[in-house]
Amino acid sequence: MSGMYTVMIKLYSLIGLGYALRRSGVFSEEMIKRLTDLVIYLTLPSLTLSSMLGAPLSESVKAMMDVIQAAIYLHVVMFMISMPITWVILERRDEMFITAMLATIGNAIFLPLPIVESLWGSALVPFVVTYGFIGIAFGNTLGAFLASMASRGEIDLGERLLRMAKFPPFISVIVAILLLIARVEIPSEVLSAMGYVGMPTSYVVMLIMGALLADLKGNELSRIGKGLAVVLVLRFIISPLLMMMGMSVLKPEPHVLRVVIVESIMPPAITNIVIAAEFGAEESYVATLVLLSTICSLITIWMIPTLEALLIS
Repeated sequence: MSGMYTVMIKLYSLIGLGYALRRSGVFSEEMIKRLTDLVIYLTLPSLTLSSMLGAPLSESVKAMMDVIQAAIYLHVVMFMISMPITWVILERRDEMFITAMLATIGNAIFLPLPIVESLWGSALVPFVVTYGFIGIAFGNTLGAFLASMASRGEIDLGERLLRMAKFPPFISVIVAILLLIARVEIPSEVLSAMGYVGMPTSYVVMLIMGALLADLKGNELSRIGKGLAVVLVLRFIISPLLMMMGMSVLKPEPHVLRVVIVESIMPPAITNIVIAAEFGAEESYVATLVLLSTICSLITIWMIPTLEALLIS
C-alpha cells in the first residue's frame, strides 16, 4: 500500500508541476504539443512493445484472453448504461454524446500502469497494456463515432477513422500481437532499451495534463457541473459495480482480476481529447471533463484495496 501512496503522490505532484510550468510561461503551447507527440509516437509504443513482447507467452495466453473478455465486457456495458442515463439527464445533444464517450473510454494505461506496478509488481504490466489495447480499439471506433455525433459541423468519418487506425499506440499493439503469433523472439537488449524509453510515459502525461489544466477558462468551468457529475457517477460508482457483477460470472484468474479492478475505477482517458479534436466535438469541454475527473480520481483510487479484499479471498 505504501508503494501506491508514493506513486499517487508522484503522479498528482506532476500535475501540479505541469500547471505551474504552464502558468509561469515555461511550458509553451508548442512544448505541450511536442511532449504529446513524444508520448504518442515514441514512449507509449515503446512501452507497449516491451511489455507485451517481454511477457512469458506460455504462462499468459489464458490470462490475456481473460483480460480481453473483461475489457470488452466493461466497455460494452458502460456504453449501454451511459447512453440512456445521459439522454435523460443532459439537455444538449452534443454533451450527451461526449459524456457517453467519456464514461465508456477510461484511462486504461497512463494511470493504471504505475498503480498496478506499485501494488503487484511488473509481472502484471502486460495485462494492463492488453486492456489498454482494447480501450484504444474502442476509442478509435466507438469513441470516434460518439465524438462525430457530437460534432457541430460536417466531417468525413471514413477518412478520420482511417487516420485513427494509424494511431501509433494502436499499431504497436498490432505489431506486438503479430510478433507473438509468429513466435519471433526479440533480443532482451532491445526489449530492455524499449522499456527504458517507455518508462517515463505516465509521468510525462501527468505533466501534460497539468499544463492543459492551466489553460482552462472560467466560462468552461461554469457550464460543466451536470456533465461532470454524470461522468463521476458513471466512472467511479457504476463502473466498479458493473465490474463486480461481470467478474462474478467471468471468473478471471486473480492477477487478471486485480488489473480489472484498477481499470474499472479509472477516470476518462486523456486520448478522448485527441479523439474529440479529430472528429469535431467540442475539445475544450472534453478536456475540462477529463482533467477535472482525473483530479477527482485521487479520492476514489483508494477504493482499490477494498475492492481487492472483497473480490479476492
